Amino acid sequence: MGARIIRNRPWKRQFGFMLGYPMPPRRRHSARPPAAGRATAGARGHGRNRAADRDGDHARQPAHSSAPAPAAVTASARASARARGNASPAAAGANGAANAGGEAREVEWQLTAPDLSLVRRWLEQHTRLDDLSLEPLPAQQLHDTYLDTEDWRLMRAGFALRFRDKGGHVEATLKGLHSARNDAADRREITEALGGSAVRSRAKGSSTKESGPGESGTRALAHASGPVGTRVRDVAGAKPLRILFEVRTSRQRFAVRRRRPAADLGEIALDEARFSRGDGHRRPMLLTRVEVEATAPDSTSVERLAQRLRAECGLHRASENKFAVGLRSASLDPPRDARPEREPE
Repeated sequence: MGARIIRNRPWKRQFGFMLGYPMPPRRRHSARPPAAGRATAGARGHGRNRAADRDGDHARQPAHSSAPAPAAVTASARASARARGNASPAAAGANGAANAGGEAREVEWQLTAPDLSLVRRWLEQHTRLDDLSLEPLPAQQLHDTYLDTEDWRLMRAGFALRFRDKGGHVEATLKGLHSARNDAADRREITEALGGSAVRSRAKGSSTKESGPGESGTRALAHASGPVGTRVRDVAGAKPLRILFEVRTSRQRFAVRRRRPAADLGEIALDEARFSRGDGHRRPMLLTRVEVEATAPDSTSVERLAQRLRAECGLHRASENKFAVGLRSASLDPPRDARPEREPE
């Protein structure tokens, strides 16, 4: 005589133990749904049982199922879009303005300037240009530290990692090394603030030698859960970060604004940067440069301003970005397939 399977309610005991998951009843598909508003109490109760059965079936779905839930599909699509650098229309912001994920497009024109005083006088004499106004902003003292792994994993992924200290506020930025335009530097930029933890860690360091944001920023980044920290850990893995070089910059800024209708269009920065040297030289390498950055979606007015500034002040388009200059100043020679591209001539 064959064995007989007894189906019963979960609160009934069979063979001395509790059956926690009863077998769901077979579903019957009716040919015609009941009319709205005419369901009886029994039908409503039967509907609730079916809903519970569906929930139970979903909870017992195997982990290897190839049909993910709609929410998981949406999250996966968003993650893939972020990895490809394609922001959704709702998350895409203006040039230079980071969206909720800390991502932005940096569009700027980098110009070599042997004499910054000449450019400074030109800006002070041209506070009104057509429909634009140029207004001075507070100066900044910046301390930047660039890092990568020993085998250049971040650079091979197309990014430069920079820690920037602006008066005690520390932020980590992944700067794209490849421009989307030939006539300007148009690169991807991802930023995450490290302020509090990095500054507190640095304050506990040695007082005999002034330390930069490198070591303290690395400790803070190891525990950061934002867009930079997660990406750096994914790319670097267990490889530790090492300091490539440091830059100290004195920056004088001018805001570029449109008068009618009033709007902020960009910023002009006059930089005097000193790069640390890695070849035994005590004196740092000095670089003077003018950067004209567009922060609005339409960069036409700022581009015309950069062209006029270049023509009337005798400036030239920079052939190297600051990251490439820093590598050269520190006598670092990354692999050929990982080197940053040169700026367009």
